[in-house]
Amino acid sequence: MWFIFLLLFSVSCQALELINIPTTNTLKKGDLALLFRIYDEGGLVIDSRFGLAKRVVVGIPLDLQNAIGDEKMETSLPLVLSGRIRITDGTKRFPGLAIGYHDPYGYKKRWLDEKEEPRKRIKGIKGLYLVASKPILLLDTKIGSHFGLLADVEDYKKGGLSLFCGAEVDIGSGMKFLLETGDIPLDKGEEGREATLCLGMRWNLAPRLFLEFDLIDLSHTPSRTAKICYQTTLFKTEK
Repeated sequence: MWFIFLLLFSVSCQALELINIPTTNTLKKGDLALLFRIYDEGGLVIDSRFGLAKRVVVGIPLDLQNAIGDEKMETSLPLVLSGRIRITDGTKRFPGLAIGYHDPYGYKKRWLDEKEEPRKRIKGIKGLYLVASKPILLLDTKIGSHFGLLADVEDYKKGGLSLFCGAEVDIGSGMKFLLETGDIPLDKGEEGREATLCLGMRWNLAPRLFLEFDLIDLSHTPSRTAKICYQTTLFKTEK
């Protein structure tokens, strides 16, 4: 039965983010990607992305706090449209470039609750970014590198300006090791943001399906999150 299930998949699944930080990847025109992310306290993010054109992808993330459990569920309404445009594909010497706007729901935020006790949850900031991606071959090992600049355009005084970078390393059998650091502040803003370090492991279970486990913000008490990404073709386009 599992073998029959695997045969239903025929195209590769593009990871549009590393762990939290964006990449230059887009979807083929007519393709749909659904990402489910389980985070702290039974939270669930459903992020749908659609390939509008060869170099353009749009999406709508929906954050469901307390989706699992007996607490009252809260949502991230109103929904915010995200998007990405790949400017260049890159060459042997120069990286590919993309610009975009997205709320990744992935950066750990800390605050004091009503009892003045520190708490945390996985929550992203809305940002405009410029990202570069370039593959590197090191000792027969394929490494994908990603780096860029993120600005909180909705409330710059609060979020400021930051850098991010990361890498994905193929380790065989459809597995990748992920490493990234984000929120490297150029301007900390009123929130006084600090850099975060994240690790992850991704398994390609099938050409259209991957499973990922991540550790978010290793410099503090890390949060453990899980992702499931599924990609399908809504309609085929002429080449």
